[in-house]
Amino acid sequence: MDIFGGWNTASFKTHDSTFKIPSWYNYGMRKLRPWQKWLVYLGLGLVALLICGCAWVLFALAQFFAPTNDRDNVDPARQAEMLTILIQAGPLAPVPAGATMGRVYTEGNMFARRFHAGFTAPPSVIKRWVAASPGLDVAHVEKDATTTLYTIDHPVNHPTSGERVTVAINWAAGQVVLYMETG
Repeated sequence: MDIFGGWNTASFKTHDSTFKIPSWYNYGMRKLRPWQKWLVYLGLGLVALLICGCAWVLFALAQFFAPTNDRDNVDPARQAEMLTILIQAGPLAPVPAGATMGRVYTEGNMFARRFHAGFTAPPSVIKRWVAASPGLDVAHVEKDATTTLYTIDHPVNHPTSGERVTVAINWAAGQVVLYMETG
């Protein structure tokens, strides 16, 4: 029988058994001339190469458009850069020498990012830091019993950037949280 109805087989011997190959297995290739077979193999190889190339391009694009936050949040050089951006955007004074630095990290995407940082220090050190921070002089201030919140819209160094710098100070705990939103 042919490809549509049966198991017309070709057989060949190996060292210990006979394998039966159905005729439909190589139905198309057996009617081709040798140079045509090589064209088929070349075409299949090019298709495989094209598929691998497309997969590589998609992987590269995924790396380019993926958020870099995970990489930036564990890189000390990037964390120092984020802290510098926060301090310059305020403008704020540098983190005091007697302060214990907290976590510095970022959130968001390539269009809008948020930077977070914080430190703890005694209230007297925090008061000197507030006095030395020129951006806090022009900030909108909200106070309650233990917390002071400074909000700086369109910071001095970047008047049209749409940035907002927020400084939250918990006087009772001696904690300062810096937050900047861009975009």
